[in-house]
Amino acid sequence: MAKGKKIKRSNYSYRRKKHKARKNIIFIFVVILFVALGYFGAKFVFGRIAPENDKKATSSEVELTSEANTEDVADKPAPKDSISFINACVMSYEQVSDSESYQSFFEKAAKDGYTDVVIDLKDENGILYYKSGVELALSKDAVSDNAADLSTLIDMAKDAGLTPIARIVTLQDNIASYGTDATFLYDDTTSRWLDGVPGNGGKGWLNPYTQNARNYIADLCTELSGAGFETIILNKLQFPSNMSAHTNTLDTSGASKSEILKILVDEISEKTDAKIICQFNAESFFGENTAIYGAEPFNITSGAVLADIDTQTLSSYTLPDELKDIDFNNLTADSLGEFADYILKTNDEVMFYADKNLALALKELSDKGKIYGFVTK
Repeated sequence: MAKGKKIKRSNYSYRRKKHKARKNIIFIFVVILFVALGYFGAKFVFGRIAPENDKKATSSEVELTSEANTEDVADKPAPKDSISFINACVMSYEQVSDSESYQSFFEKAAKDGYTDVVIDLKDENGILYYKSGVELALSKDAVSDNAADLSTLIDMAKDAGLTPIARIVTLQDNIASYGTDATFLYDDTTSRWLDGVPGNGGKGWLNPYTQNARNYIADLCTELSGAGFETIILNKLQFPSNMSAHTNTLDTSGASKSEILKILVDEISEKTDAKIICQFNAESFFGENTAIYGAEPFNITSGAVLADIDTQTLSSYTLPDELKDIDFNNLTADSLGEFADYILKTNDEVMFYADKNLALALKELSDKGKIYGFVTK
């Protein structure tokens, strides 16, 4: 039988099919690519638009919220960085200790035209004239036997139309400084340094270089603020005047006197909602008698200050050129105004603490908006 002829099959058809399949795959890939690009492109575009709309909506909401709250602002108390005009008399430690006289004292103060009352609540010995719950004060028996109830004191002052202002002696403290690590030491011993011979009234002081001393004062101010005092005056915010080489400050910070006092004021301000006013000797504002502060007061605070005017002391100093025309023995509203302008170059708010015979001049000065008020001695 004849041998069949072997048919040679071409692979052309196979290659066509394979090529066609490859084209289909590429086509599908391109379609998918375009779909993906279109999807993510649209998302990107609309994503860019949406935040702008959201931003506008948020801005509108903020504006509407701000407008809606404008009526409530007037009803809220002023922030602690600002104070109202002060025209205050002083309530002494003895008067604070006599609760029976509260009503008559406050009523007379209001009748005499005062709008505020500065209430002295801690003295140079460290005695507290109110019922304190601060641990160190209780452990050192620093609370007076006739300590006032702050709620009663504050409420009765307000009922008479007066705004109560607390004042404390800050660092001169013979009680809290005793037997603690919050005081100055004598040389390198463990003995407490005193500002004089004990038998002649020498007292210990709280040492602001120690955190315990700063905490104690801050705790007292926080307590007073929590009780309802919106303003607190820090008196004796200073170092002892007779510090010597034997006074060991235990300083490891390298801070100057004014710097450590500033740290104390800042820590108090951070811990309390009350407005803090620092009281300084008036002459320190023009560079005299500043050793007890370490520098001029503006290095300690640029905020509210109460300048203690002692006309006899002030008249004994040589005044800077800007104040040379002031006669401190015959102060007037105009001359006090010049002094206020001088202090306001470095401090936001100034008040004067002066004798009653200057009250009319100070009132005139206050009415002119030169000072934020005054406290009558």
